[in-house]
Amino acid sequence: MRGVLTILLGITACLPAMAGPILSYTQTQLGPSLWQYDFTAINNLDPVVQADFNVYDVLFQFPSSPTVAALPSGWDFFQTINSVESFSTNVGPPPFGTDIPPGASLDGFSFQFSNQIGSIPFTFTFSDPNNSTFSGTSTAATVPEPSSLSMVLFVMVALLLLRRVVVKRVGS
Repeated sequence: MRGVLTILLGITACLPAMAGPILSYTQTQLGPSLWQYDFTAINNLDPVVQADFNVYDVLFQFPSSPTVAALPSGWDFFQTINSVESFSTNVGPPPFGTDIPPGASLDGFSFQFSNQIGSIPFTFTFSDPNNSTFSGTSTAATVPEPSSLSMVLFVMVALLLLRRVVVKRVGS
């Protein structure tokens, strides 16, 4: 039984993980009741195995009505009350098209709101023969936080100790 479990675990570890497309965002407070959300569409499908899976349509589903602040060059949109469907106007991957090919990302999808909205549902549509879709929830992009006081103090103490060692060696 232990041998079978080891073999199954070995096989599972060798299988590639199915990476789904990602919609990440950063949020910025522009005023007391004005928030901007900047989205990046990431098509992290395999560029060899799924070469024809270009993202050409992104449906953003918001909890409140947005103002479209900006879109990437070569993209346009239709808007309803709480959603924006943005689409590539030039078929195909760059340099001639504006679709998002596998292994690439595209930023510049910016929307403004009168309140914080957080993560949102989205749907990507691909240009493969079946016009496949992928739905998910956006994720906040990781933003490095500023150094904390404890880190600054640690570095200062380390530099003082280093200085003490150097001064003792030079003085000897």
